[in-house]
Amino acid sequence: MKKILGLLLVLGGALLLLSNLNIYYVEDIMNYIWPSALILLGFASMIEDRRIHVFNGLLVTIGSLFLAHAFGIISSGQAELLIAPVVIITIGLCLLFGKSNVSTSHSYRSYERKSKEHKRHESSQKSYTALLNGVDEKIVNDAFDNCEVSALLGSADIDFREIRILGNEATITLNALFGGVSAILPKNVRIIISGTPFLGGFENRAVSDASAEKTIYIRFTAMFGTVEIKN
Repeated sequence: MKKILGLLLVLGGALLLLSNLNIYYVEDIMNYIWPSALILLGFASMIEDRRIHVFNGLLVTIGSLFLAHAFGIISSGQAELLIAPVVIITIGLCLLFGKSNVSTSHSYRSYERKSKEHKRHESSQKSYTALLNGVDEKIVNDAFDNCEVSALLGSADIDFREIRILGNEATITLNALFGGVSAILPKNVRIIISGTPFLGGFENRAVSDASAEKTIYIRFTAMFGTVEIKN
């Protein structure tokens, strides 16, 4: 995130320099900065995860369209006409060619929660995506090491309370783009959080145990959406 902020500062300074030298007039620098942030975050996610998935593909696509509009390559009307089909194509390409890290185990079973809780599925996948829908899962895994949850125009509620961490560390990645992600973490673990909301929100209601042997690293991205963690 620090490198992304640095790149944005370099971009902003370069645009101001071009404007002051009358080489390229910058009317509103934020019209360039926030699309660039989407693109950089998308590519950073691809590099860090070593794969292309729907979430980072959409970040790059949406950011590129708005950046092209900011530079006058496409007009406002063209951007509105392009965004829906381009987003649909991007989702399709990511689903076709993106490297999936979903585990081969897809056994689901329903169970009854206690009196005031609703029915939730049990599963042990490595990734969950709520795309124009809702995902409601309870993770049951005796060798948990990582999981990624993404909400794209949808909502995802994931319960991690019954996981058993493989080794001493595990990573949970939470992504919200025009959607919401809520994660229930286990107690008696050390929680280390990294991420910055961009035109979105992050709420931490989880209690971290500094003396715990097990550590969960939370990585989150909230853009036009919300991420919430609790335990």
